Amino acid sequence: VELVQQREMQSRIHMAGAEIRDSLFGAGAKAGLGNGTILSMATVFGYDIDFAQDLRAGDSFSVVYEDIYRDGERLRSGDILAATFVNQGKRYTAFRYVFEDGRVEYFDADGRPLKKSFLRTPLEFTRISSQFSTGRKHPILGKVRRHAGVDYAAPGGTPIMSAGDGRISFAGWKNGYGRTVIVDHGRGYTTLYGHLSKFGKYKTGARVRQNDMI
Repeated sequence: VELVQQREMQSRIHMAGAEIRDSLFGAGAKAGLGNGTILSMATVFGYDIDFAQDLRAGDSFSVVYEDIYRDGERLRSGDILAATFVNQGKRYTAFRYVFEDGRVEYFDADGRPLKKSFLRTPLEFTRISSQFSTGRKHPILGKVRRHAGVDYAAPGGTPIMSAGDGRISFAGWKNGYGRTVIVDHGRGYTTLYGHLSKFGKYKTGARVRQNDMI
């Protein structure tokens, strides 16, 4: 007879904060945050802040978060309980709320949900190009100009999510964009995702929900 003993896990609450000088991950590391907690914080504020184009040196954040332990050993990052992010002088706040059915959502200080129709940063990023600037050097012309899209430098295979609910109007190859997916969100709104390493399971004509991997 094999006996299985379940060991209790503990949740420990921590607080941290930092000012951004070079990158979000660099500031988080100096504050003692793991990458998982930093990504969770970016996800919470991902409806309001584009962490590729909006970050500036001097931005700051503070966060209250859980870490999960077992027998005194840290197992993994837990949830963000509350957070504040100051971006270009504007303060954003987030408070975690658990509904009776177990659903989790975040609200601002006025009780408004943070979740909106479109994500500002629709991927799980680990490193982002063109930080702290809306200009970049054109790879062919050699001139600095505003880039109409947003470039994210991330390892191949990084999940790309639909920024909002919609229908795949195109999934294929486009000159200048390589593998490309276009999502029609209705009311005249579309989003285009280019330079993809591969396609997800959704084909042209398929319906997608916000956060579905495309």
